[in-house]
Amino acid sequence: MKKLLLIAIILGMFGSVLFAQSFEVYNHDSELINGQNITVATTVNSPAILYYWSIKNISGSQKTLKLSMALQTTQIEGSLHSMCHPPTEANMFGGCGPMWSASTPNIILNAGETSGEGGDFRFTQGPNPGVTTILYKVYDINNTSDFVTFTISYSTTTAIDLNKVADFTVSPNPASTRFTLNSDFGSNARVEIYNVLGKLVRKVDFSNAENINIDCSNWENGYYFCRLFDGGKIKKTVKLIVTH
Repeated sequence: MKKLLLIAIILGMFGSVLFAQSFEVYNHDSELINGQNITVATTVNSPAILYYWSIKNISGSQKTLKLSMALQTTQIEGSLHSMCHPPTEANMFGGCGPMWSASTPNIILNAGETSGEGGDFRFTQGPNPGVTTILYKVYDINNTSDFVTFTISYSTTTAIDLNKVADFTVSPNPASTRFTLNSDFGSNARVEIYNVLGKLVRKVDFSNAENINIDCSNWENGYYFCRLFDGGKIKKTVKLIVTH
């Protein structure tokens, strides 16, 4: 009996390690989306809708992972979808895959590391209405039982004000020494600018102006992400390239 009890304890401990989840996935509001069912509003013939995400390795060791997608509904004619994986300490620039790619390239995250800005799903509705539901899965390529999933439904059944979302621009882009943030969101809007590693570089608000000039002459060359907040909610993120 004692041997059986010992074996059961060992198997239980082994199982808890084997099926432990090493990853947490967050949206751009820093909300955990593991296991969530999310609806993203879109419209017919809309510009690409970008859903931003980041992954945190909560384990104590380096992990090599992939993010895969699987359609849960019939593909709507004319719709487009691609996945852009975020930069990490091992890969400073990330990158975007082809349309309807089943998975991203390998993503390497060190122990405790959170990926930088730049991971996103890009969905375009095309000329036909409907709902496209996609199951996303983040998994360890060396231990496929270590994974988390979430679903996103891109839906024309929820209204969205695409015109207002478009009223935030960054120019010139690429920028060399200076660039201008332009916003029509009013005095409650602010912009936070991050580098590819997710470090906050600059924070500005529009309390006294619609256009704000930023000096970037001392910034390092590379990608930056300008995140527009209005009323505490992220409305749009624009990728900025700085090159001297």
